[in-house]
Amino acid sequence: MIMLIKRLAMTATVAGIMLTSATPAFASTIGVNNSGVAAAADFSWLGQSTIAGAVLYVRDTACDNNDVYAKLTLYTTAGGPVSSGTWINSSGCNTRRVVNLGTLSVAGRLTGVRITACINDFPPDTCVSSGFLDNPNT
Repeated sequence: MIMLIKRLAMTATVAGIMLTSATPAFASTIGVNNSGVAAAADFSWLGQSTIAGAVLYVRDTACDNNDVYAKLTLYTTAGGPVSSGTWINSSGCNTRRVVNLGTLSVAGRLTGVRITACINDFPPDTCVSSGFLDNPNT
């Protein structure tokens, strides 16, 4: 009987460690808008170097014949910022482009992200960037 109690206590302790050592996923949304363009991204933080289920949206909110574009920038402790690429919406007035970015991982720790939305109007393009969104796992 004592041996069974010791095994149950050991199992409970191991289970407790396994539960507390797992890194939780935190769902996040980041967005920005300016006259003529709006952009947002939804994703989940997974640990210190990955976001998963990332979806980027870029909307043309003006009827001015200018394309709009957006990019999600990941900031890391190794090698500086990493861009998700530039995603253009050239479909016109009040249209939205949806881009499935999937899982994005970086070398080192992912400290946070920022989204930038731009209007392709004249050099330099009119751009607006969000504030920095910290990774809750770092």
